[in-house]
Amino acid sequence: MKVLLVYLISPALSIKAVEYLYSGVSVDGWETLIVVTILLGLWNLVVKPVVRLLSLPINILTLGLFGVVLNIGVVWLTAELVDGFSLEGVTGALLCALAIGFMNSTLREFTG
Repeated sequence: MKVLLVYLISPALSIKAVEYLYSGVSVDGWETLIVVTILLGLWNLVVKPVVRLLSLPINILTLGLFGVVLNIGVVWLTAELVDGFSLEGVTGALLCALAIGFMNSTLREFTG
């Protein structure tokens, strides 16, 4: 239960940190942040594993860098679907994807 709670909180903290540091990302309130976090969790749980499996040859050729492209796509798609969550260009999506990935990797290392 503790691990699940950590993984639900980490994208929210990552997005808020990127919003604070980069003006190209904006979230209108905590309600929107909760919706974005839940939607990102659903994308990562349901859609992303299938797409990652289908794109395995490309991921092998790019030595795993295509995974970053997938993360950017997931964040961008979430921004398109949720009113109140906006990204300014690819830079905002890239920063959000990198921050979420870094936070999840760090938390996975410490929580086991």
